[in-house]
Amino acid sequence: MYIQTNIKGNNVTHLLREDRREGKKIIKKTFANLSALEQDHIVILKEMLKGNDVILRDDVFEHIKIENVLPWGHVEAVLKTIKKIDLAKVIDPCPSPERNIILGLVASRVIQPESKLSTKNTWINPALARELKIEDADEQDIYKAMDWLVDNQLFIEKRLADRHLNENDFIFSDASSSNYEGRHKNDELGPLIHFGYSRDKKGGKRQVNYMLLTGEQGRPISIEAFPGNTSDAQILLPTFDKIKDAFGLKKVVLVADRGMITQESINILKQTNDVDYVSALRSTSIKDLIKKGYIERGLFDEQNLYEFTALDEYPGER
Repeated sequence: MYIQTNIKGNNVTHLLREDRREGKKIIKKTFANLSALEQDHIVILKEMLKGNDVILRDDVFEHIKIENVLPWGHVEAVLKTIKKIDLAKVIDPCPSPERNIILGLVASRVIQPESKLSTKNTWINPALARELKIEDADEQDIYKAMDWLVDNQLFIEKRLADRHLNENDFIFSDASSSNYEGRHKNDELGPLIHFGYSRDKKGGKRQVNYMLLTGEQGRPISIEAFPGNTSDAQILLPTFDKIKDAFGLKKVVLVADRGMITQESINILKQTNDVDYVSALRSTSIKDLIKKGYIERGLFDEQNLYEFTALDEYPGER
C-alpha cells in the first residue's frame, strides 16, 4: 500500500492505493482520496507506509473518517479459488452478467449457504457483489440467470467432462431425491414432482429424483433431474446414453449399486463392448451363492478380497 500523488496543473491529488499482480497484469486499487489532508500529514503517512519511524502529531488522523468496513478475507479466498480452477470459463467462456450472477451464487453457497431470495437480500457480503459487479441484481435477475444456466447445462457438463474424464476412466453414479415443499397458486405442479420411494423415509411428500455422475476423484461432472416416481434403474440408461453421446466417451467403467445396475441394464451394457461396470450383489443373492458353494464363509477370515465366477447365475461376470 502506498500514496500516489498526481499533479495536473494546479490540481494536486493524493490517493491511497495498492497494487497486486494477477498473472501478467498489475491490478491497481484505490482505497481513499487523501487530498483533504495537510501536506505534512501526507509526508508522515508516506513515511509510515514505507515502514520508517516517524513522530506523529496528535491531529494527523483528524481528517480521516472510516465510513464503512467490508469483511474481505473469506471473499478473497473463495474468489481466488474460483479463479484458480478457472470456474468462470467452465460456466461460459464469454463474460456476461448471467455468468457473474452464477459465480456470485456459487461463492455465496461456500461463504454462507442461504436460499436464493435470502442471498439476494444481503448478497451475503457486499464486498462479493461489488467485486463481481452484481450489486444491482434483483431476484428476477437471479431467476433469469438460473434459466440461462439450465439452457447451458449440457455445454458446461461437456467442458467438465473434457477436463476430468478420459477413456478407460471409472465413472461413479448414484441417485438421490429431494422433497418438494409448498404449492403453486393454481395447484399445478411441474412434471418432475411426484410421489415416489423416499430415501429419507418421509412418506406423504412429493419429491424430485436426480442422478449425479462423478469422476474417479469424486469431482461432479453431471447432474440430471428426473420425475420423483422414477426408479433408479430407469435413471441409469439415459445417463449411460449421455456418457456415450454427449461426452464422447466409449471406453469407461460405470460404478453403481445394484439398485441402479439391474439385470436389465446389465444386459444392455453387455451389448456395448467398450463399457464395463462394477456393482454389488443383494444380500439374498449372496446367501444363495453361499448355499451353492461359490463362496465359503471362512475365506474372509484371512483375506478381504476374493474373486470367483458363477457362470450359471452370472455369466460373463466376476
